[in-house]
Amino acid sequence: MGQRQDSLKQLTELVHKGEKKGLFSNKMPARIQQVVREENLLFMRNRNVYDADYFTFVRDLCSKNMVRV
Repeated sequence: MGQRQDSLKQLTELVHKGEKKGLFSNKMPARIQQVVREENLLFMRNRNVYDADYFTFVRDLCSKNMVRV
């Protein structure tokens, strides 16, 4: 999971640098931009659900906090 986070961090930094330099013009209608942003955030959240390391972490966390009856 560490490599993926590093790659995402590098991409984010690159995009921010491009935005500061004015490389990206904002010609997209606001509503479309909002929908794309929401879908991208949903994708990022769901991506972790299907990640084996994250799933194992959540399973272990739940199993250790279960009340035995």
